[in-house]
Amino acid sequence: MHRQYEGEPYEGNWQAIVSGSRFVSAEEIGEATPTLTVVKVHTAIVEAMDPGKAPARKLIVYFREASKGWILNVTNSKCIAAMFGNDVTGWVGKRLSLHVETVRFGRENKPGIRVTGSPDIDAPVRVEIKMPRRTKPDVRTMQPTGNDDGNGGMGDRE
Repeated sequence: MHRQYEGEPYEGNWQAIVSGSRFVSAEEIGEATPTLTVVKVHTAIVEAMDPGKAPARKLIVYFREASKGWILNVTNSKCIAAMFGNDVTGWVGKRLSLHVETVRFGRENKPGIRVTGSPDIDAPVRVEIKMPRRTKPDVRTMQPTGNDDGNGGMGDRE
């Protein structure tokens, strides 16, 4: 007779489990607003999310409080650089406060991870992000978050 494994109870967005990605997703963060500590920044060749596009080299940020890396896009890279400089070695040891917001991806709106700010900055930092094919820059303000709890509700998820 075969015994069925029931596993552990789970609450949250099913996509966080089914995706099986080695990278953190907006679904995994959900409503949380984690503040996470950067331990390293690497590069990796990552499959394109757009059909027909070739894999591309991306920056991956790894955090002390999370088991998965986070693929950086241009918007998040510029926000982090505005706070801590263009040299990614200066990002190590810094804390980033993250949130999920609806972002435009191609012709669709989807949840995406964005940087809110950091407890490691003393004053708001204004960032202008000029993107190709857009007439107006996206203006964001990184905030001193003061969130010093270490995991902000995200924890060590797989």
